[in-house]
Amino acid sequence: MNQKEKKEKIMFAAMALFSKKGFAGTSMKDIAIKAGIGKGTTYEYFKGKDQLFFATFEWFIEYSENIAKKSISSNEAASCEEKLRLFSQSVLDALKDSEEFYPLILEFWAASASSKYRDKIKEIFKMFYQKIGRILISIINQGIENKEFYDQIDVDSIVPGIAGAWDAIGLQAWFYYEDNNGFDIAKTMTGFTDLIIRGLKNKQKT
Repeated sequence: MNQKEKKEKIMFAAMALFSKKGFAGTSMKDIAIKAGIGKGTTYEYFKGKDQLFFATFEWFIEYSENIAKKSISSNEAASCEEKLRLFSQSVLDALKDSEEFYPLILEFWAASASSKYRDKIKEIFKMFYQKIGRILISIINQGIENKEFYDQIDVDSIVPGIAGAWDAIGLQAWFYYEDNNGFDIAKTMTGFTDLIIRGLKNKQKT
């Protein structure tokens, strides 16, 4: 196992334990045991639990960004409506792929309210939402320019609403995760995206 693989193994072990036991309830010893690596070795890669927590957070944010960017960059010729659907699907795929780690997102949100971590977590979250927002703004503005979408849309207002709704859908899906009853995340995401697109569409376009 090379250094990169070992570091990732430690990170994924930490993610699993932070999700299951919470940040406060997880020790570096727990992480070492989960990773099958000596406790001393974990300190060769991370100075402590705080640094490891931020490393998992940054990895998760980068992972989500990459999925979103890939969905658009590989479909440049698609219509703006289709790009929005692809973007929505990328969010859904990311949520499904990381379902077991969703409590970790709650840990991140909780940390943003902590005096100890607030500034650093808030800054990373802010940059993440700005990047996601710029992608959405670009798609909607392009749709307005090519007359796919209504030209009186307040883009700056609608984009935070879309991103916030995606967050809320993921949160509700997690509430139902363990009993797997009563919430179809794919159907919900598709229905919400359909509603947004119907609202954006230029009704006068022929």
